[in-house]
Amino acid sequence: PLHLSTVTRPFLLAGWTFDPSAPTGTGVDTIHLWAFPASGGAPTFVGVPAYGSARPDVGGYFGTRFTPSGYNMAVSSLAPGMYDLIVFAHSLVTNSFDAAQVVRVTVQ
Repeated sequence: PLHLSTVTRPFLLAGWTFDPSAPTGTGVDTIHLWAFPASGGAPTFVGVPAYGSARPDVGGYFGTRFTPSGYNMAVSSLAPGMYDLIVFAHSLVTNSFDAAQVVRVTVQ
């Protein structure tokens, strides 16, 4: 979803990521999605989006080895409210979750 959008469950979370410092491939082996309530409180682990879908636009711009950099997940488990959804990418180079992307959404 777009930042500051309102979504109805279930909704599709999708995007792309890679680690450009990897010598081959995308350099990412998994993605984790967390939801942080905007009002505070404990975050919720939402799940592991599917990773590796074709993104010809990304591959065309950054190089063909980054074509399989897409991820997606149907999200249905969140209660209504406002959340910062944070997607963490796990780097094969550093063996850690180095990259993160945040989008704030209101779930109805």
